[in-house]
Amino acid sequence: MTDLKDSLTQYKKQGIGVIVPSDDQYQRVFGSYQALGFDVPFLLYIKGNQTLLDKSGIAFVGSRQAPLYAQRVTQELVGGLQGLEACIISGGAQGVDTKAHEVAMGRGLSTICVLGCGIGYDYPALNKRLFKRLGQEQLLISEYPPGTAPRRYQFPERNRIIAQLSKAVVVTSAGKLSGSLITAERAMELDHPVLTVPWPLFEPCGEGCNFLLETGAQLITSGQHLREHLIAFGLIKEEEIKGLDPEE
Repeated sequence: MTDLKDSLTQYKKQGIGVIVPSDDQYQRVFGSYQALGFDVPFLLYIKGNQTLLDKSGIAFVGSRQAPLYAQRVTQELVGGLQGLEACIISGGAQGVDTKAHEVAMGRGLSTICVLGCGIGYDYPALNKRLFKRLGQEQLLISEYPPGTAPRRYQFPERNRIIAQLSKAVVVTSAGKLSGSLITAERAMELDHPVLTVPWPLFEPCGEGCNFLLETGAQLITSGQHLREHLIAFGLIKEEEIKGLDPEE
């Protein structure tokens, strides 16, 4: 017990908090899933603006080796949510995740990064500055103790949390074996909408997206189209849209 208290004291000095099942916020986010028997995190380590957990989360996931098309699609779709009371959720990886976080902050949207390692372990190292900014201005989340190195099995576990935090999952690129398909599958298990874009034939980074379209995902063709879908699903109410004339 003393070791645990010492660890929590050290985490607090680093600006890292802990959310446990007895906390009201944990129950608001995960309580219903827990009651239905879904695999929810035992606890969460957090750094940043904890109130973002109470916003309507929209996940953006995709390939690490994201070609230009995937990056442009991500920019268009995230940008299409500008002005909505939504929080962009992604996993901090290179490629689509990074683009989603960066575009969100650039458009005045909030964003949550769910890590597949511990807070403070900068993986990928190229995103060290991004993680620092997210921890200062947005929110970093992990179910692993601070400093925990990434392991392959931790990323599918991370993906289930992304799905649980999100009211909808948007897949902008995915190969046949992409981890993004795991996130989409977890979202479907929760009866959360999955949305994606069409890709040209013979594009490996788009095979997973086309597969999702064949198996029930919603087709999205623009940022405005995504906005309309989220309103139609009741995930964002029209009166929650900021800065827009309701007659437009």
